[in-house]
Amino acid sequence: MCAGHGGLFVAPPTAADIERALNETYSCPLLILSEVTPTRIEATPGYQYEVRFMYTVAMIEAPHTVAKRFAEWTYQDSELLRLRRAYGEADSRRRMGRADAAAAVQTLKQVTAQTEEVLGRLNVLMPCRSADASSAFNVMRRVARDAAVTSEDKIAVPLAMRTRARGRLVQIGEHWRFDSSPSSEVQSIVKSAPVPYPRFTPQTSEIPKH
Repeated sequence: MCAGHGGLFVAPPTAADIERALNETYSCPLLILSEVTPTRIEATPGYQYEVRFMYTVAMIEAPHTVAKRFAEWTYQDSELLRLRRAYGEADSRRRMGRADAAAAVQTLKQVTAQTEEVLGRLNVLMPCRSADASSAFNVMRRVARDAAVTSEDKIAVPLAMRTRARGRLVQIGEHWRFDSSPSSEVQSIVKSAPVPYPRFTPQTSEIPKH
C-alpha cells in the first residue's frame, strides 16, 4: 500500500531504505548492522510508513578484543561509581564546615581528576554516542559481565544480537528516516567459543580518608 495525501502517493520503503535509516540511528564504529528483513510495512497518514522488521547488530572486533573491552568497561564503570560516592562524602564534609573541611577540599580535587581520567577511558572503550548503539553495546556487555561471575577465566562472549523492531519512517527529500528511535526487543544473542575474560584491579590511587 502507498501512503498518500492530496492525490500524491509515496512508494513504500524497501529493506535497503530501512537498513539505511537504521544505520543512522546506530552510528558507532564498534557495531555493524546486517540481515535487515521487513516483516510488515503499513502506510499511515502524512507520507509515513510504520515498519516492523528483524535485524542483526554485531560487534566488529574479534572475540578476545571484545572480551577485553567489555571487561574493562565494566571495571571502569564500577570505579566511576566509587569515585562519585567519595566525592559526595568529601563534599558533605566541606559543606558542614567540619575541622577537616580544608582536607576535604583537597580530596575533592583529587577525586575530580580521577573521575575525568575514568570518563576519558570510558569514552574510548565505548565511543557509541547514539542511544540505540549504546543500548546494544550495554546489553551484550551485561551478558558478558554476568557470565564472568560464574566463570574463573573464560566466557562465551556475546558478539551479535538478532533483534525485532518497530518504527515509523518519514521520507525527507530522497531518503527515509525514522521519526524517533525504533522500539526493539532482543530475540537471541550469538556468542563466541570461550575466550579469556580479563580481571582488572584498581589502578587509581587510593582516596585519602581525611
